[in-house]
Amino acid sequence: MQSELLLYHCKSFLCLQNFCNSIRPPRLNMKHRVPLKTLRRFLQIACLLCAAFCNLANANADFSFTPGHIYSTWTFGNTTDVIEYSADGTFLDSLTIPSLLQNDELRGIAFGPDGLLYAVMVHFADSGYQVLALDSSGTVHQTYRMEGIYIFGGGSYGKIAIDESGNMYVAGGSALVHFTIGDPNSGKVLYSPKLPQVEDVNIVPSGDLFVAWDFGVDEITSTGAFVRTVVSSTGPDFVNIWGIEYNPATNKLFVTQLGAGSMYSILRVNASTGDIETGTFFRYASDLFLTASGNLVVGSWTETARIYNQDMIFVGPLGTEQRFFVTQHPTGEPTPTPTPTATPSGTPTATPSPTVTPRPIPTPRTCPTPQPRP
Repeated sequence: MQSELLLYHCKSFLCLQNFCNSIRPPRLNMKHRVPLKTLRRFLQIACLLCAAFCNLANANADFSFTPGHIYSTWTFGNTTDVIEYSADGTFLDSLTIPSLLQNDELRGIAFGPDGLLYAVMVHFADSGYQVLALDSSGTVHQTYRMEGIYIFGGGSYGKIAIDESGNMYVAGGSALVHFTIGDPNSGKVLYSPKLPQVEDVNIVPSGDLFVAWDFGVDEITSTGAFVRTVVSSTGPDFVNIWGIEYNPATNKLFVTQLGAGSMYSILRVNASTGDIETGTFFRYASDLFLTASGNLVVGSWTETARIYNQDMIFVGPLGTEQRFFVTQHPTGEPTPTPTPTATPSGTPTATPSPTVTPRPIPTPRTCPTPQPRP
């Protein structure tokens, strides 16, 4: 509708310009000629501006919120847009949020039960952050603000999870924060782990939460009470954790990490025992999301985002550029249980991965800020 209105005005300007060009008064002195020339020039500029606005309006004309489609935010040099992909990772369109300013960044994203996309937005000069409730045109319907928790300084901070009851959780910096959808002033600190470096959050069907921090994953209740440690740092694994995703159908926890010498940056873990079952290497793997088809979409700080199956087999790229935060529009269907990979006849059964033995949590160290490869 907006595009049609702009096109209508463009045509109106063109008609006026043609009319002015056709005017040739038989007796015009210089005083009359100058205003007419100026008017024609003004109309030409107006038409160019109108055409530009028409193109801008049409630039996001195909962007939509579609069940099963995948969405991403944040990459180097382009931090205010949301990209839409098909379920197989094919780029479809992008949407730049018109209200965002220079030095604003969109971080974690998740769809709410109201159909809106909730996106964590940070600004370098702010002491806190905002969660924007967006429709598919980029219009902000509500803004949820949290003061005093500075997450701009950590590139992986700002992941988000929402349940069907409207409970919204934002992980980042010193704490896990809870909001109630519909109440923009409801933000409150729910949990701070031993080392206050909260990275990600997942909602468990029981109502509990898995909270990832730099050197472990804790399970807590919905009121913030500690339940147990799911995994903790052991040797080179579970070091500088960046993201988690949980499949309740199989009780598997997927973890991304920078690591400290581990051969894996994406791990599949038994969520009851903490055993590492398998993994793969993906440079600077970060946010991840379990899709309705049972695949894992994994973002990266420096690499093109990827899609893996739950056995850590590469399926394909997500678009053509690095994207850090990812989600999928709900389809209304449960996540399928993956089919076990068949073992070829005559091939020895693989030795089970060793049980992770808890060790003391190491003193955190300052990690250099990753730089994109040339």
